[in-house]
Amino acid sequence: MATQFFIAAMDGALGASVAATLDALSVASGGAASLGQASPSWRVVGMSNEVRLSNGMRLAAQPIDAARVPASSVIVFPGIGLDHPDLGSEGDIHGRYDERKILHRMSMPDAEAFARLAQRHHARGGKVAASCSGVLLPAMAGLLQGGAATTHWRLSGFFHKHFPQIRLDTKRMVVESHGIVSAGAAMAQMDVMLY
Repeated sequence: MATQFFIAAMDGALGASVAATLDALSVASGGAASLGQASPSWRVVGMSNEVRLSNGMRLAAQPIDAARVPASSVIVFPGIGLDHPDLGSEGDIHGRYDERKILHRMSMPDAEAFARLAQRHHARGGKVAASCSGVLLPAMAGLLQGGAATTHWRLSGFFHKHFPQIRLDTKRMVVESHGIVSAGAAMAQMDVMLY
């Protein structure tokens, strides 16, 4: 049986990171089919039928409240959306990592809903994968407490201050701990998908 993936797309998430996720799954599906193996399946989930990514691209999604996520599946968080329009940091590489903006983004309803989804999914034995700012979601859910993780190096100070119980190692590209796979910066999303 092939793995089923749920890509948690959030408004303001880096379009390239979401696209890398979808591209990796598409290539894996084609490769599996050519080898006569079961192909992975996937769904994009969001807060509504459409997600607005950082580059202005809009992506169709299944609303999170309608998603039935089996315990055997993997939830993937390509990013938390630090370029969300309400943060005023679109396109500003430095402003994106401002502590107040990150805290504000984490308090938005979609971030809280996805953190709860990650917590429930993990409690049922499901797998969770995240890269860059997406690692904030399993951290918010308490899934990395006492475990190890990696993320974008510019988030290390934020993690040390707000999640000191996580052993953060931003020198590593991919870390698996407590059933959570984390990866560094946004383009490390491809590494998460290959892993």
